[in-house]
Amino acid sequence: MKKLFLTLIILLLSSILYAQVPTPFLANGQQKCLGSTVIYGPSVINPAYTYTYSILPAQLFTSTSGGTQIQVLWNVIGVYNISITATDANGCTSTSVSTVTIVPAVTIIVTNQVVCQGSSSFALIANQSGVTWSGTGVVGNNFNPAGLAPGVYPVTATFTDANGCAGTGTGNVTITPTPPTPTLNSDN
Repeated sequence: MKKLFLTLIILLLSSILYAQVPTPFLANGQQKCLGSTVIYGPSVINPAYTYTYSILPAQLFTSTSGGTQIQVLWNVIGVYNISITATDANGCTSTSVSTVTIVPAVTIIVTNQVVCQGSSSFALIANQSGVTWSGTGVVGNNFNPAGLAPGVYPVTATFTDANGCAGTGTGNVTITPTPPTPTLNSDN
């Protein structure tokens, strides 16, 4: 009976000690956007192991979760090899290497525009085609100043590229008041 009880306790403890890590996707072959922050770690943490990491070419990272994971802020475009080595109490090791590609972030530049009050609708301009526009006076890809008072109206363009990298750009449309209607006079 003692043997059965001891076996059950060992099974229970071993299932508790092997916790799942909140990194469900395999890192190998991933593409990440410049500026993204990613946590890497083993698919299952064994508290009896120690984990060591390296990234080549060199990239700074911070240790998290008591040294079982790392957090990386990707700030240089390129292809990186991330290695993780698990070491047990006997000094035996196992190493895995994953390749991660860092792709450019999306940069959107919106052109500021100035129009006269009461002007017709006009196209908004950004350095990227296919953006989604938002803001007061925005209708689709156009700005419609009809009914708007003179002033500055912020517009925002958002875009997600084929790599899943998203970007946002902002600009302004300035509506200037129309001058008063002149009255034509004569000298007599």
